[in-house]
Parts: sequence; structure tokens; C-alpha cells
Amino acid sequence: MAIAKNAELPKILTLRQVADLLNVHPETVRRWDKTKKLISIRVGSRGHRRYQQKELLNILNNHQKRQGKKTF
Repeated sequence: MAIAKNAELPKILTLRQVADLLNVHPETVRRWDKTKKLISIRVGSRGHRRYQQKELLNILNNHQKRQGKKTF
């Protein structure tokens, strides 16, 4: 999925939003968090994951570099 402008994304995203944007299962996003491929912020008493926009953009940029500038 290509993301045209940073302004279109919220600054903080939920796990589900990240999974939907990257077209992956939420468990994949959790796994990336555990392996530090994607860094989360834990919020609330239950430790829900939130992701900064810049972390999502880093993942997209890294993927595009590996794929020869193809969109995600």
C-alpha cells in the first residue's frame, strides 16, 4: 500500500491500524514489535501497543529500498 502524505496518517496508530495499512495480520505486527523491527509505545494499564507514525514510515521506507522502490 502506498501512503501519499504523512499528513494523512495520525501521529499515533493502533496495532490494528498498522496491520491494516501494511496489509498484514495483527500478530505479524506483534511479532515485529517483539523482534524490535517495529517499536511500540505501551499505554494504559493493560499495555496496549501504539505506534508512532515515524515508525510506520521507517518500515515502509525500508521495504521500498529492499524492493527497488516498489510500493508496499
